Amino acid sequence: MEEPHKKALRLILVYTGSSQRPDILMRITHDDALEREEWRMFRRLLSIQMDEMHASALPSLVERVVVSPPCVIGRFADGEHTVILHSNMIEECDGDPDLLMNALWAYACTFNVDLGFPRSF
Repeated sequence: MEEPHKKALRLILVYTGSSQRPDILMRITHDDALEREEWRMFRRLLSIQMDEMHASALPSLVERVVVSPPCVIGRFADGEHTVILHSNMIEECDGDPDLLMNALWAYACTFNVDLGFPRSF
């Protein structure tokens, strides 16, 4: 893969649910209120920070780009915030953390952006 033309500084997972009423993204990343082990291991692989925020408490810079949460937002080195995965893409992951990881990898490859994946992913 050629050198990425953009580098993400962080990924932001935007949830709409709660531990009592989880949304699809929360069901992928958490079991009950605890983070799933396979998701925790994936987060540790990334060289960038990953934050979790509820859609009702987003900073204005993030809120401007969120159209249909839950979603994954990328904050890039140029200051831009971009939707990486829309809610319908997250729905297609069908509750599987591996499919969500693969969707993030596919975005990185398709748009030639650095989302913090190790070279050996």
